[in-house]
Amino acid sequence: MKYVLFFLLFAGPLRAETVLDFTDYHSVEVRNDIVARISVGDFGAVVDGGDPAQFIPAQFGEWIRFDRNTRWLIWTNGRRDRFDANISMPEVRELKALSGAKITADLGVQERFRAEAENGVITVSVDTPALRLRGNDGAVITVTGSCGRLTMLARPTSVMDLSGLECESIVIFGDKTRVALPDGANVVDQHADPDS
Repeated sequence: MKYVLFFLLFAGPLRAETVLDFTDYHSVEVRNDIVARISVGDFGAVVDGGDPAQFIPAQFGEWIRFDRNTRWLIWTNGRRDRFDANISMPEVRELKALSGAKITADLGVQERFRAEAENGVITVSVDTPALRLRGNDGAVITVTGSCGRLTMLARPTSVMDLSGLECESIVIFGDKTRVALPDGANVVDQHADPDS
């Protein structure tokens, strides 16, 4: 009996794979330590992880959102289920990583693209004429590839590595010291953080 109790308390949850039947989306938001890999292809979403009853998927129009229940008994952050998601779609317009989530994406050529993180990590490779980035508090954003025009916001506690990104023009709002740009980057305009 004591071995069964030890297993239940310390072995962790069993992992299960869930196939989701979402379609007609082009943007993804992940939250609460979920790790997502995004690719271009047919619509598809497969999630592997802890207790499937604790995974909270939703679709709102052209957005899908993946979240998880963090509450366990009386503790608001007591659950530690880990979920890994593989998501594909024909076109990727926007990605958001919030509350410890991590997104990795290889997107190829996109008509336009926007990424936003707050206490999350986004690593993306993309070629697009119109790129928008928003690095809120605690964000870590790394972008490689190329763009026509880059418009970005960098909060004082964000880290943005754009050293592998070539853009025709760059407009920065916020703290330029939080941004690693390639040598010779064409920063055409810089503004203070509009929200401060």
